[in-house]
Amino acid sequence: MGKKTVLIVDDDMKFAENLGKYLSIVGYEVNAVGSGESAFKLMKNNKPDILLCDLKLSDMDGDKIIKEVKEVSPDTALFIISAYIDPYVEKRFLKQGIPFIKKPVLFDDVVELLKKAMP
Repeated sequence: MGKKTVLIVDDDMKFAENLGKYLSIVGYEVNAVGSGESAFKLMKNNKPDILLCDLKLSDMDGDKIIKEVKEVSPDTALFIISAYIDPYVEKRFLKQGIPFIKKPVLFDDVVELLKKAMP
């Protein structure tokens, strides 16, 4: 089996690229995009094993991306990664089985979560 694929969707491209580089070093195949529209274009041909999605994007909410990915790629492991912290929102995602990763993050912590989700 090949490398697990990760799609990072975050409008903070510096963060997305740095996390992507780190995940590549530890063995993941990574794509990082800065908008929901770019994510949807990429997912037409490449369904990721793992999606790390910011909650607040410049062109759409992470909610919309998560909903769409659940429909078109139900086997994709979903994670919200965001600096926007609202206990109600976090609880809503956790009830759906979607972990909520709070920024700022340690990249090692992200790797551990991914390994648990996709051994």
